[in-house]
Amino acid sequence: AHGYDLRHGADQQKRAVDSGIWPLYRYDPRRVDQGLAPLVIDAPAGKIPVREYMQNETRFRMVERMDPERFRRFAEQAQQAADRRIAIYKHMAALRLDPDTPESSADAKTSTEPKAASAKPETEALHG
Repeated sequence: AHGYDLRHGADQQKRAVDSGIWPLYRYDPRRVDQGLAPLVIDAPAGKIPVREYMQNETRFRMVERMDPERFRRFAEQAQQAADRRIAIYKHMAALRLDPDTPESSADAKTSTEPKAASAKPETEALHG
């Protein structure tokens, strides 16, 4: 359906991860109790441009053949979206939540406003 030989599916999946189109991460809220960020990025993105990932699939190559300028714009927009997503995940992975934020059950029953999370970027958590 995507236009690549399925024998090479794992290679194309790796390209998706390496380009940032498909971020590879884990979220484990139990890490907060250990003073660690709950989000862990398992594979850094940006190893290859999104364009390289796209050019390996017929569905994108057809657009490139029919209208190279349109493909260039799509690839550029996809790269920007991947870069933005990666930046957000990196920021989230650097956050350290305070496991000692008091959350008594009495406060939870009487308060109608949500409590703000106490979060510090990793550098502040280590140095401040």
